Parts: sequence; structure tokens; C-alpha cells
Amino acid sequence: MEHLTSKDLLKKMKELPQFEMEANKKHETIMKIREARTTKTKRKFSFQKAGVWAAIAAVFILFPVVYLTQVFPDQQKQGSLVPNQESQEADYFALLDENMNPVGSDYNYGIPEKASIMGPKEWVANDERGSSKVFIFLWGEQDKLSGKKLTLTAKHKKTGDELLLSDRPLAGKLYNADAHLVSSLPVFPSDGEWELTYLIDEEIFAQYPVYVKESYLNFEDSTLLISKMDIFAGEYEKLQLEVEGADLPLEVTLKLYHPEEKNSQEFTFTKEDEFIRAKDNKVVTMYTGNITFLKSGHYEVEVLNNSGKLEVRRPINQ
Repeated sequence: MEHLTSKDLLKKMKELPQFEMEANKKHETIMKIREARTTKTKRKFSFQKAGVWAAIAAVFILFPVVYLTQVFPDQQKQGSLVPNQESQEADYFALLDENMNPVGSDYNYGIPEKASIMGPKEWVANDERGSSKVFIFLWGEQDKLSGKKLTLTAKHKKTGDELLLSDRPLAGKLYNADAHLVSSLPVFPSDGEWELTYLIDEEIFAQYPVYVKESYLNFEDSTLLISKMDIFAGEYEKLQLEVEGADLPLEVTLKLYHPEEKNSQEFTFTKEDEFIRAKDNKVVTMYTGNITFLKSGHYEVEVLNNSGKLEVRRPINQ
């Protein structure tokens, strides 16, 4: 094989067919080249330069601390969302009744032995059903909790929107909790992650996040009780459907139409209950039924002359 100079080698390489490397592979290759260069290149250490760089680094570290302390002193007071307060992980857990039987394991969410809310199984944006009556539980020294004012706030982690959930005094023991409060909460106005902050007499007691799903599917005077973010292709059993009105039929037909596929489906829903809705005193009839979405896409939906549109999402859209 003939010996080629660097110039000749570059010329030969230009004659080779070109191809486009995938972005992730390109990035990986560049990083490997950089690492190789770093290990091969040795630089002389300069104590003088090191001292200069250390001084600069110290300025960059100390300046933000001093600046924030002087400019935002009120943020260090209790009663605001203090930056150095770490949010704790939360989970569903049961309370214990007087016979040590578990209660509410699917509905009680919070930090075990600290703070929790027994409410809906899932939080849904703009839904008053789950927040009309909740139980708030706290654990600690009972004499430092019972009778003290609990301020419960929520802050959307992405938008910064804030919400006052409750601002009332705590009652005594309930189940195995040291203090509790029965309350109704305002609805969460948007989906996403909300940070809950418990304050006892304006001092932070606990913090943890809750995830609020997208709103239910509403079309005119009807509501299908499934979050928009949970609608995928497949079969759904025992879905609840609310329709405004009294003395409605024992069975209703929910119709689905897929415009692109020109495909129609019909599903029967059976009457389960009739009640008066608290927020507006309107009579609402509850139905239950099964639905099968054959594929993703946009559908038209209709029941008892209430029509609307819905989207069946692909899992990748989440």
C-alpha cells in the first residue's frame, strides 16, 4: 500500500460517498473525540493563573447569595414558599380506625405520619366533584396542632399560579391522625403539577406535589367522566356519563363518528342515579356504560342531542 501524506489522504477522503450521521450518534462521536483529546493533551499547571480563577469563582458563588439576601429578604420569612424548603415525596396510604383497620388507602394522599388529604382518587382540573368535601390530616404534637390555624396553599410548578385551598383552625384527633380538618376546596383551574404547602400559624409544616389531570370530556349538557389525557384506543368499561335533566330514559345511546374513517359506533349507557348538583342546584342523571375506541384520531360524539368532539390520543402524545 502506497504511503500517503496528510494532504493526499484528505483528497482521497473527499472522493468517498457522503452520508448524514444521526444526531445522537454525531453527538456521541464528538464527545468521544473531545475526551480523547483531553486525555492526550497535558498542560503545565500555573499557580498564578489558578489563584486568579479561584478568586473569580469565589465572586460568582458569593455574589448571588449576598444579592438574594439583600434584595429578597422577605422570602426568608415563614409563610411564603421558601426556596430552601424541600418538597417531600408523597404517596397513597391508609389511615387506621379505632380497631386498627385500614381506611382510605386509595383516596388518602400525602406524606405518611406528616400530612395528607383524603379526597378524590385522582385530581382533575376544573372538577368540583372531588373537592366538594375532603378530610385533611396532620401528625405531630397534638397540643401544637389542635386549634391552630392551618393555611393550605397550592402553586403551579410551571405557571406559578397560586391558589388558597383552606385557611381554617384544625380540630382534634381522627383515626390515627393527631389533628384533622373537614373542608371543601376550590377546583384546580389547570392541569399539571401543583405544590401543596401546609402552614401552621404561618410556619411551613409540610410540602409535597400533587398531579392534576386534564379536565373531563364535556359536550354541552353532558360530561363523560374520563380525563382527556386518558383517552386512548382500546376498551373502557363502566365509564360514567352525567347528563343534565330529570326523568330521562333508563337507557341512552352514545354515538361516536370518526370523520376520516367514516366509521360510526353506538354504545348503550344505563341509568344509575339522579341527583341535584351542589354548585348550581341542577338535576343531573348518572349513566354507566362501556366504550371502545378503535383507533386514535378526532371523533364526533353525541348523546341525547348533546354533541361535541373528542380526541383519542396516541400514547406518544403524552
